[in-house]
Amino acid sequence: MTFAVTWCFPNARLDERTGEWAALRRRTKLRRRYARRFESAGAVARDLAERWDWLHGQTRLWRDAWYDSTLPFWLLDRTFLNISTLATSTCFWFEDGRFYGWEGNYCCPGTCTHVWHYAQTAGRIFPEIERSVREMVDYGLAFHEDTGLIGYRAELHDTVAIDGQAGTILRAFREHQMSPDGAFLKRLWPRIRKSIEYLIRQDRNEDGLLEGGQANTLDAVWYGPIAWLSSLYVAALRAGEAMATESGDLDFAA
Repeated sequence: MTFAVTWCFPNARLDERTGEWAALRRRTKLRRRYARRFESAGAVARDLAERWDWLHGQTRLWRDAWYDSTLPFWLLDRTFLNISTLATSTCFWFEDGRFYGWEGNYCCPGTCTHVWHYAQTAGRIFPEIERSVREMVDYGLAFHEDTGLIGYRAELHDTVAIDGQAGTILRAFREHQMSPDGAFLKRLWPRIRKSIEYLIRQDRNEDGLLEGGQANTLDAVWYGPIAWLSSLYVAALRAGEAMATESGDLDFAA
């Protein structure tokens, strides 16, 4: 016999004692996105039974396609292994479409830019989720229209992380590349441009190196020309040039 263990917990349990949910907007109404499809664990089981052949077949097809490669097994395994994080309590996908990720299970909130921008697998495998984060969070809730600053923990902090700011620009370019058309870039380009201008202002002598205070993922503010952070800055400029050119903003591209 085939047994199925199913569950349905539509209401996200937000523990106010930690204070880490406190700034989350609409937090009293947050429900998991699967609540739009299933009203109970029984409904999940019925759906699984009805679509078993397709779900099981597609899962095996993906497995077989991934590992049917001349690349070594350990490389294939490690390349894809961390995407399992999306299926843990590190991540939430809310009913309104917002994806929310901690740095670890219930630790360090905000889908923070200086941690999540280093992740690549989700952007390539589930690009629609990453596009939604750019629009709803980084260039939405976290974006400062007057300065172009992207708050590195969405609603929780109005401060910037340099690697996160540069990385978000790079992600915007990636999300455009993973889009079926140019609509995503067209919608976001004015804000993307402002976020690039914010970074350029930190390069006060315009020599391609950042030298002032540079908050980053190591939870410190570093000073001076730092290869790691300035390389992200230069990469963001290059991505910005490509997006500006495609958007017809040729003066800014130059």
